[in-house]
Amino acid sequence: MTHSSYIPSQEIQERIEHSVVHRIQRARTHQRIFYGSLHAVISVGAIVALLPAITYLTQEATTSGFWSYLSLSFSDSSIVLSDIRTFALSIAESLPIIGSVACLTILLILTNSIRRGYTYVRKSPFISFAS
Repeated sequence: MTHSSYIPSQEIQERIEHSVVHRIQRARTHQRIFYGSLHAVISVGAIVALLPAITYLTQEATTSGFWSYLSLSFSDSSIVLSDIRTFALSIAESLPIIGSVACLTILLILTNSIRRGYTYVRKSPFISFAS
């Protein structure tokens, strides 16, 4: 039994190679567009979520007395300097921690999403940035 081996011509090999490379490039382009769009949507969501978080932070700071202690440090600094330890503890107790953490978390998500979205968009063949 003879075993015949068929070696494709150079032209067929080049067409197959070109087809594979083209499909890989097209898949990478689709991936960049998808992730760039996803990060844009996340950024918009973070901006929308940042507004109520800032409102909550200011309300929490007002009700906790944080603004009162802060204004006292600027208006009557002699009282603050006379008993700095008590004043520092009072400020620490009145810090709006939940609102601060919420705002900082949303800002972290926003900046990370903008950074990653820019990275995907920058690599996209449809958009060129002058360097």
